[in-house]
Amino acid sequence: MIHFSKRKKMTAPLLTLALFLIAGACAVMASLGIGWRGAWYSLCIVTLVAAIQISQRYLLSGYEYRIDPAVPPVSARLTVVRHVGRMNPVSVLSLPLTALHGAIPYRKPSELRRDYGNVVRMSYCADLFPAESYWLLFEAGEETTAVRLQCGPDFIAALLTAAGREPAADPADRGGKGAVKGASDEK
Repeated sequence: MIHFSKRKKMTAPLLTLALFLIAGACAVMASLGIGWRGAWYSLCIVTLVAAIQISQRYLLSGYEYRIDPAVPPVSARLTVVRHVGRMNPVSVLSLPLTALHGAIPYRKPSELRRDYGNVVRMSYCADLFPAESYWLLFEAGEETTAVRLQCGPDFIAALLTAAGREPAADPADRGGKGAVKGASDEK
């Protein structure tokens, strides 16, 4: 199964536009000699770098989530592919579904840390602040990795089924601790 993460919010484009406008205003102030030129140029550079970083990460790239089926001796895998413009797609993440510990609706990182201890977090969302996203918890030895995907409950249910887990009745239920029946939240 393949899921394309679509950009649904205008937060990143508006923030990028605002940063470019601030950078332009700072450059004009510096060239007119108003105040300290070095401070205006420094602020211009900082806002330009931030605008380029946000546009590269959220405007020029998109993500595709793939559930690769199990073909012995290789188990089923979750693969995240990043598309940047017209360049060839690049696989940025590939994890076996046998290591999938749980799937939970998005929580703040502080809540995630409180419930699961120190986790390595990775976000592969197309939007800057997505309305709907899930944390996938993978365990490798002593380390827990939380991968954030911008997808719906249908893809999460398909992912859990491919992993051999039983999805909860409603994976979008934010009241419960997890979207997997029997997933241990204790660490």
